[in-house]
Amino acid sequence: MRKIYTTIGLILLVCLIIANYYDLQIDQALLREDNGFSYFFEYFAAGVIGTVIMIGSALVFWTLSFSETKPIVLIISGAVYVLWSLVGVYWIHDYFYGWGLVYSAFAIILIAYLVRQIPTSLAQRYRLAGIGIVLTTFFAMMVVEGVKSIFGRVRFHSMQDEFVLFTYWYKINGERYLSFVTEKK
Repeated sequence: MRKIYTTIGLILLVCLIIANYYDLQIDQALLREDNGFSYFFEYFAAGVIGTVIMIGSALVFWTLSFSETKPIVLIISGAVYVLWSLVGVYWIHDYFYGWGLVYSAFAIILIAYLVRQIPTSLAQRYRLAGIGIVLTTFFAMMVVEGVKSIFGRVRFHSMQDEFVLFTYWYKINGERYLSFVTEKK
């Protein structure tokens, strides 16, 4: 097993080095405004992360046994469920607008129904998984937002023919990114 991990790690390292060297060329080939590739993954990622956030928050709340749980735990879990579900809804709505709200409403109802079907004997495991999802997504958002102001890059499809805005991922270029973001809004 260790050989497999080492081999995969080396392959990923070589791919990272190659991709880093040809970063601009890869971006120009794949992320042009006219091919839609970058938009697909931008929207796909937003839909997936919003749904995962809603699943995690539902696992935290709906796996509780309401009759046997202390009121303070119910209140905290309910607050996490409502607030974190709203974060997921916002994330999806930010990219899909009106259809995002329709999808989110459907997803929240379906996820709650499916989570309530989890057997009582497995509820604790799923609740822990939900807590893990909520904490992971929260801290990932905090790290990403903190790092953007230092290493932020202008999205490639936003710059199109202004390749002067292109920067490598490992270079500190937050000022350029932040000035571009404030100009666009």
